[in-house]
Amino acid sequence: MWTSAKVLERSARWTWVPYDAVRVETVELTVVVTPQGKGSVLRFQDGDVDEAVRLARQSGARTLTFSVHEHTRPASLASQLRERGATVDNELDVSALDLTGGVPDLAVPQGIEVRRVDDPLLLADVYKVDGAAFGSPYPTKDFQRADAERLRTDPSVMRYLAYAGGQAVGSAGLTQEGPVGLLWGGGVLEAFRGKGIYRALLDARLTEAVAQNSELALVKARVGTSAPILRRAGFTAHGKEWHLTLALA
Repeated sequence: MWTSAKVLERSARWTWVPYDAVRVETVELTVVVTPQGKGSVLRFQDGDVDEAVRLARQSGARTLTFSVHEHTRPASLASQLRERGATVDNELDVSALDLTGGVPDLAVPQGIEVRRVDDPLLLADVYKVDGAAFGSPYPTKDFQRADAERLRTDPSVMRYLAYAGGQAVGSAGLTQEGPVGLLWGGGVLEAFRGKGIYRALLDARLTEAVAQNSELALVKARVGTSAPILRRAGFTAHGKEWHLTLALA
């Protein structure tokens, strides 16, 4: 039985390290820094903000992002960060859908083609869409090589592209971990939003998750974009997660 407490606990354990990031750890902290200078704190169990900043700076970070949610310790972390001038980058709904009854009817419009990314060459379209949808930089060569290798060797990680009129206009990912399908990276080009692209990508991922015997679909949904679509699709928001970012002088 997936109670709200279990959903939030599972969400709190969900992290991802970019393939080309530097990773540094202490007993209380895990910090990763990308080649572009973006630092993220993956683990902060009663850690020290100043120590996290020091580790990030040593690895070349220009910014450092903390995830704050119900399971964050200490509970005062958000106020500590605000006192240091941190700004909120993202407000996310931790949302989940019970899949034991199958995939809901998402009324996907005609004319949208969703393809499973099964060829490393298709990753170029993924990167272009992600760059335009999220403002993310084009991946480094090391990232691209590692991403292609994982595509070839890890069947638990799936990527999808949505096409309209032959153009790649949306992308999204699914990671299968036991009874949970983790939905991530759903983005649509701005000019194609509101046309059912996101729903088509959602339908493809939920269909695959059910085929993989998932009991639950879990997603961290941006409040201003994907969260309303997911609520209409039957997802329940169980809690919040915020990303607070410090600029490192």
